Amino acid sequence: MWKFCAAVLIALWPGFAGAEDSFERAAQAPSLDEAADILQWSYRLLVVDDRVLSDQLESLDPDDLIERDLIIVAFGHEGITLARFAPEGDTLDAIALDDPSLPSGYSRALADKNHRVLLIGKDGDFKKTWPGPVGQAELNAIIDAMPMRAREMRRGG
Repeated sequence: MWKFCAAVLIALWPGFAGAEDSFERAAQAPSLDEAADILQWSYRLLVVDDRVLSDQLESLDPDDLIERDLIIVAFGHEGITLARFAPEGDTLDAIALDDPSLPSGYSRALADKNHRVLLIGKDGDFKKTWPGPVGQAELNAIIDAMPMRAREMRRGG
């Protein structure tokens, strides 16, 4: 009986849907505000200014990003793109959003310190900013110290 109830909850409540489903739904969102609402509780976001994107991508390990449910949000003159590594870790799925503007809260968080990279937790809170690319080891340490990530690791996820 409980399996039936869980299946109904998953089908009817978008917040219960898996991370795969939320990425696909976020890809249909017209703006980053709406996409972030859809991704909340399923993914962490690494918001990266396109001026440092190439260097940031070089410092990341696809397997670590997948393990930590991390999506890259690139922003700049070309607009906003959501990207994640496929579960195999060898391809990058990228989707451009229709609205090219960065939400004002994100802009303020980055502009306050003239930073280019912002980490947002699954809870939607801003966790940390950096002036340039962040290394994978530092990113892992910050994410792994988050209470939600600790629960994920205890459950084997």
